[in-house]
Amino acid sequence: MHIINSNYSVGRNNIDKFSRYLEVPFETLYDFFNSTYKKNKDIVEGGLNRLKNRCLIEWYKVTKVHTSDGEFRKATDGELEGIKEIEQESLRELELKDKKEVFLKGKWNQFKKEVSQKLREYMNILYHFEAYHIVSTKKFRIMLLDAREKENIELELNSKIQKSAIKSAEKRHNRAVEEFGSISAVNSNVNFFGKHCYDRDKNRLSDNYVDDTKRVVGICIDTSDPIDLWELIKGVDSNKYTYGDSESTLTETQKEWRTLAESTDMDWLFG
Repeated sequence: MHIINSNYSVGRNNIDKFSRYLEVPFETLYDFFNSTYKKNKDIVEGGLNRLKNRCLIEWYKVTKVHTSDGEFRKATDGELEGIKEIEQESLRELELKDKKEVFLKGKWNQFKKEVSQKLREYMNILYHFEAYHIVSTKKFRIMLLDAREKENIELELNSKIQKSAIKSAEKRHNRAVEEFGSISAVNSNVNFFGKHCYDRDKNRLSDNYVDDTKRVVGICIDTSDPIDLWELIKGVDSNKYTYGDSESTLTETQKEWRTLAESTDMDWLFG
């Protein structure tokens, strides 16, 4: 549908390597993937629901499996049960409570790898994934666009998705500035009003936050000429690059405040 390109899942599933390769804070990538995943899902399902309400299609979600025999098919109830049991076992081994925590702790790739290994060993399944099962009417199939018109609309849609992702980043940055102000990047996690400012918030305050998001958008969404992201990151250190790894994540004003906070002048003023 040209909403994203093939690098999107590579970056999302290898967010630690991706952040280290780009030298973009993990917090920026998490914001990007968390925001765009929900928005893109809403776009797809909203479109499907509009077609369903017009009685042109019926749709529902299914879990599909890729078997060791090379078959792609809908998972059986028994396979679904086995997949969930293996996922629960992998969560216990990682000492994490759910998939959201796996992603937040930067262990999504490790989790997927362990689940896939167990699926191959116990169930002869290489991997599983969610898909949309769509049944269309003859009238709908007649309405489908010709190839040239379809290509123009795909390009337009992709451009809108890129702009939307960047606009969302700008809103997060502006909200952080309104809520915390520039001085919140001082070592203390509490601003002058007693409100906690965590690394996620400090990162959103950075002058680089929106520009970094634009770089990620170019790699993971733009369909005009995508690079092969996996080839670029497969040999990269898997230790994620975080807000605290780079002085460049601080604005000049924030650096001045931190220098002042650590100086002897501050000790003299406040004892």
